[in-house]
Amino acid sequence: MKRAVIHTGTRHSLRLTGGPRRLCKRQRPLLLIGLALGLLISPAASALITLVYPLAESALGSSFIRESVEGWTRHEGRAVLLSTLILVGAIAVTLASAAMVAYWLGLDLSFKGRRRLGDYRLLQRLDSGGVADIFLAQHARMCRPAAIKVLRSSDSRDSGGLARFEQEIRLASGLTHPNTIDILDHGRGRENTYYYAMEYLAGLNIQKLVDRFGPMPSERCVHILAQVCGSLAEAHAQSIVHRDIKPANIFLTDRGGLSDFVKVLDFGMSKKVEAEPDVALTQPGFVFGTPLYIAPESITDPENVDARADIYGLGAAAYFMLTGEPPFNSTSVIELLADHIRSAPEAPSRIAELPIDPALERIVLKCLEKSPDDRFQSIRALEGALCGLRFSRPWTGERATEWWSMHVAGDEDEAGRFSGQGGEAAGTEQPERASAERAA
Repeated sequence: MKRAVIHTGTRHSLRLTGGPRRLCKRQRPLLLIGLALGLLISPAASALITLVYPLAESALGSSFIRESVEGWTRHEGRAVLLSTLILVGAIAVTLASAAMVAYWLGLDLSFKGRRRLGDYRLLQRLDSGGVADIFLAQHARMCRPAAIKVLRSSDSRDSGGLARFEQEIRLASGLTHPNTIDILDHGRGRENTYYYAMEYLAGLNIQKLVDRFGPMPSERCVHILAQVCGSLAEAHAQSIVHRDIKPANIFLTDRGGLSDFVKVLDFGMSKKVEAEPDVALTQPGFVFGTPLYIAPESITDPENVDARADIYGLGAAAYFMLTGEPPFNSTSVIELLADHIRSAPEAPSRIAELPIDPALERIVLKCLEKSPDDRFQSIRALEGALCGLRFSRPWTGERATEWWSMHVAGDEDEAGRFSGQGGEAAGTEQPERASAERAA
């Protein structure tokens, strides 16, 4: 008998939220000292006034002091205790609330000011996920912005979590294609804090773009898909399978005046196909991916997926780009996984708001074939099919620049947004992720 245990991720947005989690070690000293001072201030002040009052009155010969402290010294017994407790409680609650709000906003309460990791100053929290946090940072000497992915201390103590984090750095840093996000640096900070730095991206990922502006025309979809193919072609040439291609991991930014420039994010689930399995990394029976866009073989035989799983994921992402909906949209994760295995998706042209080029529709549906043997057998073959399409009005750089200037330019809410590399901190509102454990 088979059973399935599903772990679903949480949606995240790129606002300054970190969630009401336990305060990290570097934030505790100020809070604890503040609470201790709050507990000492009230009784100390009361005792000091009581002792100093007679001396001050006789020395100054003024009734001002007596009048100013009369409200305090005339109370006795329970009234003094009650007023002291109320004041102490108010101070404690105020300090605790201020510390929590500061943590929620990603601020650093340590005495050393802004936290530093290597050569980077952490400025604010951008996103939080299951095992890591993403911060906006600045290089201390070059003043260049970067996005820092920091592995949480609890996961850094886990050999498997740390090994996967190091593999993510190793695989992603070996990729140099311009459409793949750049890894700038990595290291280890105080308290065994493991991190790596990525280029900071301003723009929108496909998930947010379609959610906000609706499906895109066929020619723009092809323009974007071809760039993703270029990124994946380099990875596949090195026997690296991404395993989590989805709209949230396809980011559109501006590079040197080129709008709609694609960056493929999140190689946190990637694997080296030809490498010997690492017992610290492999967990037989676990499925890694996003259920809305996962390939059938990633569910039925996750240990033996190859590059054709990325082709399925890219086809599912293209389906979303053209229709605004994923190929399957069941509310239950189990039903969703079953749909990928046994159900045929509805033709995109039947549900799309915009007309879809018939040749592009055939390409997308071929990518979504259940059997890997029925899909394009390489990402280069898919890229060739896409580049062979002809449109009466192709998507050009001028059209892309015009689109961004009309829809997003000057929008402070989107300026400087970063969709983090790292599956758990993907940086945008992302569909649920599942790890399904199967046992006989």
